[in-house]
Amino acid sequence: MHGWAGWVSANIVLPLLAPVAMVSIVYAFADAKRRAHFSPLLIVKDGQLAWAAVIFTTSALYEHEEAVRRMSQAPSGLTLFLLIGILLSSCLIPLIGLIFPQRKLSVRLNGRQRFVHYKVFAGSLFVAGVSAICDSGVHFGWLN
Repeated sequence: MHGWAGWVSANIVLPLLAPVAMVSIVYAFADAKRRAHFSPLLIVKDGQLAWAAVIFTTSALYEHEEAVRRMSQAPSGLTLFLLIGILLSSCLIPLIGLIFPQRKLSVRLNGRQRFVHYKVFAGSLFVAGVSAICDSGVHFGWLN
């Protein structure tokens, strides 16, 4: 595997997919009565993906500081501002999900209604994606 593909697999894909994979393993061994409690949506619907964003952003902040120190250059204020903003929002989203949890729906909704109902999940998915891109950008040097 190429260096970048290995890094992305180990540092981005694995932390995002490991919880869903673990729930799927438990789901396979659960009896029919308990399977409803092991839905992958249940573990991420209230903003839990934002915890992965905290990890990605912290990693990016550390690597950014190391790159600045190694190259003896002034840090990019824009990058630091972006990373700190993502870090703060990554901490707030799970808190909002804890205070205002959403029920898993048993009815079918259209796309917009589903997005509105699961807006905390959508926010955590967005923040996790942006933080993963920023972590990759800092690691590979195109966001400094």
